[in-house]
Amino acid sequence: MRQRKVLVIGGATLFGHGVGGLLDAHRPGFETQQVPTVEAAIEAAPRFRPDVVLFCMDRDDLRNDAALQRLRLMEVYPARIIRCTLDANHLTIYDTTRIANATAEDLLAAVRRGNEDHDGAALKGEKGDTA
Repeated sequence: MRQRKVLVIGGATLFGHGVGGLLDAHRPGFETQQVPTVEAAIEAAPRFRPDVVLFCMDRDDLRNDAALQRLRLMEVYPARIIRCTLDANHLTIYDTTRIANATAEDLLAAVRRGNEDHDGAALKGEKGDTA
């Protein structure tokens, strides 16, 4: 079985180190790399080629600049992105896929997919949440 590559953002915090350590403890399932910032992740992602990018945040920081940084990372390296917060105990999961030369049918299929995970079961979350 192939290891899942996980890029952990927030390795400079105790929380980020703890999450990275949790993944390392479950080897051989995960290969991890930790970086302190989104800027470092944007540089590391194309080289490391992670399956999952994991944002570890001490608090639920929903400022516009933080959201824009996540979008910037998604554009640079489409992957499953998980944002977890220590204070609110939330996980927000973004599945990003880039389709080259997309057609109208590709757009319709993406919209129809909606809020389902890879097994086809709806994700559970609060009303209005995507996770």
